[in-house]
Amino acid sequence: MPTRYLSCKFPVMIISVEFKIYLIIIALGFLTGAIQFKKLQQAKLVVILLGITFASELLTRILISRFGNGSYAYHFFNPVQIGIWGLFFYNITVRATTKYVVGICTPLLILFSIISSISTGLKSYPGLFLRVETLVLLLFGLLSFLEQIDSMPTDQRILANPIFLIVIAVIWFNLFSFLFFNFQEFFISRGLSTRLLRLIHYISNYVYYLILWIGMLIFRSIPSLQNR
Repeated sequence: MPTRYLSCKFPVMIISVEFKIYLIIIALGFLTGAIQFKKLQQAKLVVILLGITFASELLTRILISRFGNGSYAYHFFNPVQIGIWGLFFYNITVRATTKYVVGICTPLLILFSIISSISTGLKSYPGLFLRVETLVLLLFGLLSFLEQIDSMPTDQRILANPIFLIVIAVIWFNLFSFLFFNFQEFFISRGLSTRLLRLIHYISNYVYYLILWIGMLIFRSIPSLQNR
């Protein structure tokens, strides 16, 4: 994000309208979940992740404004994020095969994140890890999606199940993120503008966090689902 310097010591961070909307949506999801945190079971991890995500994104912009590089925050955030999502999917799944895949892939991906950060340095953008992470989380989401479909009662509305919505959100986000990372590299390598591409990615992020927020609202409105 662009930064205006009033002096050499005190940079003023300028946050775009798109990023402000992004932070507001994340905050709404986190606050909605935090209000009912004690009543939640499986979704507690999602609330925690929303809070960490908000803090991480804000810290990234602060680092950019002060040092011109916000990649430091991502190197610490990434292993935390994959760890939380790994625990979430492990907890909501029943099938032994899915639990095995999640249980094996999660620690391996955390280890890969740490090794990648050490080898490339904290100043570099962890692009390779993010591509691998999106594919792994997409796999977790798809396996959980199939399990949710098979186990869901026939008289229950699919979109009224907040856990199912969270799974849908994960699939959406990681599919679009994987496409964005690859298209962005393609555009940059050919000297093409990525402005429209980044706008589409922002919209995709809005949808992702809006779905998570809706999930939290459904938990709040349907007490019988809160302890699932």
